[in-house]
Amino acid sequence: MLAANKQRLKVPFLTQPKNLWSIGNDINAFSEISDFFASLNGDRLFSRDEMEDFALKYADRTRQTETPLPKQISSYFDQWDAILERDYKVGSSSYRKLRKGIRLFAELVGDLKLEELEPFHAFSFADAQLAENPNVSRTVLKDNNWAVSVFVRSLVEKGLIKSNPFTGVKLGKRGTTVRHYKDFKKEDLHKIFDHKWSDEDRLFLSILATTGMRSWEAASLTWEQYNDTEFMGIRYFDLTGAQVKTEGSKRLVPLHPDLTLPIKEKSGRLFSYAKGHENDKINAKLLEMFGDDRLKIHSFRRTLKKQMRDAHIPMEVNHHYIGHGLGDASPKAYLGMSVPALFEGIIKMQHPYLKSND
Repeated sequence: MLAANKQRLKVPFLTQPKNLWSIGNDINAFSEISDFFASLNGDRLFSRDEMEDFALKYADRTRQTETPLPKQISSYFDQWDAILERDYKVGSSSYRKLRKGIRLFAELVGDLKLEELEPFHAFSFADAQLAENPNVSRTVLKDNNWAVSVFVRSLVEKGLIKSNPFTGVKLGKRGTTVRHYKDFKKEDLHKIFDHKWSDEDRLFLSILATTGMRSWEAASLTWEQYNDTEFMGIRYFDLTGAQVKTEGSKRLVPLHPDLTLPIKEKSGRLFSYAKGHENDKINAKLLEMFGDDRLKIHSFRRTLKKQMRDAHIPMEVNHHYIGHGLGDASPKAYLGMSVPALFEGIIKMQHPYLKSND
């Protein structure tokens, strides 16, 4: 209490337990305290002034506002998440990479103390990822190193660490070169849709094949996003408010007449896939069918882009329809094109394989 007064801080209030002596109710209290201090210093008793000086011995120290224990990386995860929510759209590609990257570092390299971070840890991180997955790509290694670097930079900005040891790190030839997905040929598409899929899987594949949506875009579709009344004879999914890869991926997606949907429900998701696992079963089956790990669900997106090109559909329609647009001045149009104009472009394609195994 004396120290608090000297430092001009709020004096702590302590509730006095029952049956505890106090100077106010025990005339022998001061002598008992004095006897205690005397036991620490031979037989000489301390005066009141000496005991106050002892109590105030450390009162002039800089006030401690945080625990003096060494801070570790994970101590700042909550603050980091708050920064990401402030600066990035939650669920966006950058948000996911930045949030995941530093946690992966702590998992593979260790939950290090801030002062322990050194440039060699960037290489240790890359090597640990390669040990987990020898086929990890250079792009993934680069993205994860970037995520850690941005996290550490935020610590530098707060004065918690003097410099960023991850800045300018070159990982050399670590990681595999990008292996691009292949597109499905006509006979491949017929083989796929000849297979006896479940109704849910068949609908999922049909949407991917005719819209070029990213798999997680399609898997998270809800009936609230489906519209079949605004434009006469044109159905579409509204992704302008959905979780998509970039701002330019927010779009309206007209549906091809060959795509058959079940009876519209009032609300709810179209698919029951667990988030992040919508591809698991289907990709396994595609690998069994073709024996090529570059023919996967993402290949439908590449296939549709090629089909649109072969149908002489304008490139700006192609880019916007599959979500490579630069963003809309209005959610109802893109580069001056209305939803009917987009629809007029996509109906130039044909999807006869959808009728397989009807």
